Amino acid sequence: MAKGLDLSGYYEKLEKAIDQSFSEYLQLTQGDLFAAAPVDTGRLASSFYISKDTPDLTARSEDWTGLQMKEYPGKITADGKWYIANGVKYSHRVATDPIYGKGGRVGGAAWYTNITTQLKQTHDKRLKINLRKIK
Repeated sequence: MAKGLDLSGYYEKLEKAIDQSFSEYLQLTQGDLFAAAPVDTGRLASSFYISKDTPDLTARSEDWTGLQMKEYPGKITADGKWYIANGVKYSHRVATDPIYGKGGRVGGAAWYTNITTQLKQTHDKRLKINLRKIK
């Protein structure tokens, strides 16, 4: 007895699941950085931008006040190089130096480290969820 295996459309569904997972992963990570960053004026937290191929190092203006996350305007797919960057000149210091990062809203001084150490788990979780949807 012979059984056939119908894979029509499988690769398209697989590609769609991978793209969806990667998009969710980037957007969730940007959201985590936005939500955890210390806030004085909101400029640092509001300057995490997703970009493709080159880091977007623009930053909110010096007189910025408020909290507003900038969403990526296009479609995010699992191809090329993607970045989440922050162009505020003191962002590296606030992210890596506990003295300056102590005002982190989620995770205190270790707000950035807490997020970056979970990147693989965040990605893997999104991928598993979306792969399970393939039928």
